[in-house]
Amino acid sequence: MSVDLAGRLVVVTGASSGIGRAFVEASAQPDARFVLLARRRGLLDEVAATVHARGGEALVQPVDLRDIDAAHAAAIASLEIVGTPDIVFANAGISIARSVAATIERPDSITRSVGANFTGPAAHALPLLAAMAERGSGHLIGSSTTNARLTIPGWGPYVSSKAGWDAWLRTVAVELAPSGVATTILAFPLVATPMSAPTLAGRRSMSAEEAAGWVTRAIRLRPTRIAPPWLPLAEVLHAAAPTAVSRMIGRFSMRRSQP
Repeated sequence: MSVDLAGRLVVVTGASSGIGRAFVEASAQPDARFVLLARRRGLLDEVAATVHARGGEALVQPVDLRDIDAAHAAAIASLEIVGTPDIVFANAGISIARSVAATIERPDSITRSVGANFTGPAAHALPLLAAMAERGSGHLIGSSTTNARLTIPGWGPYVSSKAGWDAWLRTVAVELAPSGVATTILAFPLVATPMSAPTLAGRRSMSAEEAAGWVTRAIRLRPTRIAPPWLPLAEVLHAAAPTAVSRMIGRFSMRRSQP
């Protein structure tokens, strides 16, 4: 499913690999403009080369979003260089599966997760959202997870950080709607990316290319959320019987925890 991005400016975080890269490479086209953010400059340059080869433009911004000041500064710099975006795909993140016992000696698992999955992306998005709201149009698309509103034992650092991000996106959606800025949450199931590779272990997963298709669908339809069909029922069951459902989930999720 393709989407017409000619003449539009799209900011993509986590653009060097996984879903972000798959989306940019699938959507690069003449007159489309991108701002590409990630930590690894070399990989970003590869993605930018694809954009240029297809007649588009790309601004590369190597930045670690866990550095809130750097994330905020990158957004301001892109506004000054290329202007207000039409679409912000806030996709960067990390996945750490670690139990409470394993986190005792690794409290950085929590701070790293919160920085990469919530506070950094929010700090980066804020100047861009303000600019879009002032203009009166725009679209924020945020990568979340099916686990953001469920209890997943063994995945505390990841799930808690994504839960905060998910809640922030829901709040932002209500506040920005009167200004003409839409918000879409992508509640991804497990996606096969370099980030998730350590915990895949043969589990059924969505490909990065399939996940990129959700992004193009979000751009075309501008829904409030895209999620697997089973997720609403799972969330209802979790709300009705949280202890029983969490224990059942834990039988499988604890096996994937990292030491």
